[in-house]
Amino acid sequence: MRFISEMNCFRSILALCLLVSAAALGAEPNVPAVLPVQFAGWQMKQSAIKTSDPSSADETNAQVLREYGFQRLERATYTRDDGRKLAIKAAVFADASGGYGAFTYYKTPIMVEEKIGGQAASLNNRVLFYQGNILVDAIFDRITTMSAAELRELAEALPLPAGNARNLPPLLTTFPGKWT
Repeated sequence: MRFISEMNCFRSILALCLLVSAAALGAEPNVPAVLPVQFAGWQMKQSAIKTSDPSSADETNAQVLREYGFQRLERATYTRDDGRKLAIKAAVFADASGGYGAFTYYKTPIMVEEKIGGQAASLNNRVLFYQGNILVDAIFDRITTMSAAELRELAEALPLPAGNARNLPPLLTTFPGKWT
């Protein structure tokens, strides 16, 4: 009788362990990386840090990120052979309107418009841009004449979401009246 009781206890513990393992595996699905290992001569220093917690991306504005459909963040440091460093945060949103919304939220009036990705702006050594549903915040230790071109190459390497999630909503056709 005692043997049967111990077996039931063992089975319960085993079942609990399997459930916890399954939950852990399901909590972080095997999602493809957003940031490339290398681009335009930049090499990722270590594996990207990944999180699905918007507070890790921006503790003060975590609720804003949730509102825009925040899904996850990747953070990585890149280096070049000449010793330069580049810190990149890539926030992934449910669709392009989330990436665009977050871009407009973080962009400040004193930033200079750039031609990178869907839309971009810079201030000193910081460049902010979105491409599809991804907002990229890049901070160079030193800007060069090629920095924008290097980030354009990164923008082209970023994965786009499937279907309509890659498109911004057609606002002009939503409002009544003549807009063209």
